[in-house]
Amino acid sequence: MDLLGLDLPVGGVASPGLLDRVESSFYLELARAPVLDAVEECGIEARRYGPVIAALVAALPEEAQFNRVLGATAPDAAAGGHLEEALDWVESVGVEARVPLTPDRAETAATEALLERRGYSPGESRVRFVRPAAPPDFPEPPGIAVVEIDECVEGFAEIPGEALGLDLIAHSFLDCLPGREAWRTYIAYDPDGNLIASASMFRHLEVATLAFAGTFEEFRGQGAHLALLRRRIADATGPLCHSLCAEVELAPDEAHDDPHPAIRNLVRAGFKQTAVRSVWGR
Repeated sequence: MDLLGLDLPVGGVASPGLLDRVESSFYLELARAPVLDAVEECGIEARRYGPVIAALVAALPEEAQFNRVLGATAPDAAAGGHLEEALDWVESVGVEARVPLTPDRAETAATEALLERRGYSPGESRVRFVRPAAPPDFPEPPGIAVVEIDECVEGFAEIPGEALGLDLIAHSFLDCLPGREAWRTYIAYDPDGNLIASASMFRHLEVATLAFAGTFEEFRGQGAHLALLRRRIADATGPLCHSLCAEVELAPDEAHDDPHPAIRNLVRAGFKQTAVRSVWGR
C-alpha cells in the first residue's frame, strides 16, 4: 500500500483496489459535469460515505449508467457501516441504483451478504480489461479521421446515447465533458466527412479510463471504434499514466467470453481481462 492507502500498480498495471478508486472518481466527476441548471432540475447529487460514493440522478430513476454506488468492496465499506448508510440514502431518493462488486477483495463476501439482506441480487456483469500505457502496436484503420474536441459538437452525445440506449436527459452529461480538465473527448469521421462515432477518456491517479464509445448504427463495421481506441491509447501514453482500463457491460444472458465486438477490439489492442464484476440491484 502507498501513503494514500491505495494499492500500488502490480506487474506494470493498476491493481484492483486502485481501479476501484478511479471508478469512484469517474462517476463523481461525471456527476459534476452538467451545468448548474441541469444539476438542480435533474436532481443530480453525489454523496460520500467513507470509501463509498453514491452518485444519483433523480430525473433518471431507472437509468443504471447514472445511478451508481461505488466502492462497495473497499476496506471497511461494509464492516464500517458506510455502504449501509449509502444504500439508506439511495433508497430514500427512490432510484434504481446499481452496485458493482470487485471479486476476491477482502470485503467482497461481507458486501454480498449485506446486499442480499437488503433485497439486492446480481444482474448484469462488467468485464474489466487493463493494459499498460504503452504506444499502440496495431495499425490505424484506413479512412477514419479522429479529431479531439474541447467543446461540444452537435451529435457528440447522440452517438453514445444511441449505442447505450440512454434517455435524452443523460445527453446533458456527455455534452458537458469536452473541455473538462480530467476528460479528453474525440469524434470520428468517415472518408465522406460524415460524423460517425465518438468516445471519451477520463484520467485520474495515473490511470486512463476509456468510456462512452459509440458508433451510429449505419456506420458500424468500418473501423471507427478501433480508430478511436488507438487514438486514446496513443494519447494516454506518457509519464503521467501507467495504465489504461476499460469495461464492457454485458446483460445477464451474455457470456463474458463471447466474441463481443468491443471485447474483440480491446484484446486486439493489447488489453487483458482481469475481472468479471457482478453488478447488483434491487
